[in-house]
Amino acid sequence: METYSFFSLFADLSELGIAILMGIGLLAGNVIGLVNIWAVQSRMNWMLRAGVVVGSIAIPVLIAGWDLVFLFLIQSVVFLTLAILLDRPMATRASKAFVTAKQQFREPVDCNAPSLITFIAFLACVAVPVFLLFCMPLELWKTWRYLVVIGVGFGFATFLAYWAVFFAKSNISCLWAAVLLPVAAPMIVFLSILRAAHNSCKGYHEACSEESEKVPTVRRYWLRLMPAAAMIFAVAICAPPIILFLVVMPRVWSLPAITVNAKGYGFLIAEGKKLQDVVPSDSSADTVALRAFVLKHRGVLDAVRDKLCDFEEASPPQLMYDAGIKVNSLRQLQKAFLAQETVAEREKRTVDAAEICLDMVRLGQTVAKGGDVFDLLLGTTIESAGLQRLYGLADHLSVEERRRFARMFYDVIEHQEPLERVIERDLGWGTHPFVWRGYAVDTILGMTLYEPPRLRNLRDHYYISRAKQHMVAQRLLTGGKAGQ
Repeated sequence: METYSFFSLFADLSELGIAILMGIGLLAGNVIGLVNIWAVQSRMNWMLRAGVVVGSIAIPVLIAGWDLVFLFLIQSVVFLTLAILLDRPMATRASKAFVTAKQQFREPVDCNAPSLITFIAFLACVAVPVFLLFCMPLELWKTWRYLVVIGVGFGFATFLAYWAVFFAKSNISCLWAAVLLPVAAPMIVFLSILRAAHNSCKGYHEACSEESEKVPTVRRYWLRLMPAAAMIFAVAICAPPIILFLVVMPRVWSLPAITVNAKGYGFLIAEGKKLQDVVPSDSSADTVALRAFVLKHRGVLDAVRDKLCDFEEASPPQLMYDAGIKVNSLRQLQKAFLAQETVAEREKRTVDAAEICLDMVRLGQTVAKGGDVFDLLLGTTIESAGLQRLYGLADHLSVEERRRFARMFYDVIEHQEPLERVIERDLGWGTHPFVWRGYAVDTILGMTLYEPPRLRNLRDHYYISRAKQHMVAQRLLTGGKAGQ
């Protein structure tokens, strides 16, 4: 199964595509960082703030982005820990001053224990992240170190932006923080603009209350401009991740949970295993040896032929089979059919040889149907061997036999899947359980109008195999005229 590991996301992208994907990822981390900074700075109820933070972390679940959930969770934990450590000395001093003032005015200090609702809400805020960690797929833990490193980096970047804007004593500190850690630059710029916009709103109302002739026009326009600039920059940060999320989400939701596979697909692989190191490796081998092989394994070949092109619903497409074992087993079946066809051809049983060639085409179609790109390539390889032999036998069949085989051939290839459907399924199942990765790469490929060499080669291979089908069909219908 074609799989995108964490750092192979860039394998199919151009330099522009890599820049776009990294930029969107950077902005997504900045959005989560701004949500965390808002939660620390806001004076709203702490339960509401905690719910917003946890909700923003859990949003990628909608696109099966469990790796993003883990990364954002690490980022939030690192930032909130550092923010609490930074604010603790100030909170301690403020608390002492508050108690002293109460004692001076002889007012009792409120030392009541937290309410039951508050305690339950706290448990819920802890339970949700724990539940998300519990639901993480096992595949995530293969790359957890990389995700932790990136999450810690984003957490420190968020803390640096928070410190530079709200605790640094000069704007030079903000500038240096943005230069030293560019990851934090969007947050620093946006928070600085937001603070300036807040101050401008106050100044604008004060200016409007003054006599108009005392307030320069330029200052009035400047006071109006800052809130608009804050809004524009907020859209610039949030829009790209949101747009990509909205594009990917319907494709993830439309991924079919059920597809089709051959009935007894595991049976075909098991029968192929029986032929390991048994099938003659060269079709030009002695006829007696080939005949002995066919007679000995006729039961296996007849049982396999009964299972071809017989499909049922299945989920997911052939994921449970090891790729190496699958390839070896199915290629052994192909070689066995070739040996059987060679015996029939040498014994002048042309109709039987053509039947066996058609069964090889059926085997290729069975392997490809309902599978991913890997299965498609394997299926067309097996199918090509049957097409080549069938093409050579066409001139040795009567007109009625050729027409009969042409009808059977068209019946076999009529229900083959379009390439785009196979690619779409491969993007989903091939990146399972992190389905968003394949669709994100495909979306950016569409944006940049770039088709990677691997995809071009796949299309060439697919359409060449379809051209071979057309040639064989014409050969069966017209005999030798198609080849002239």
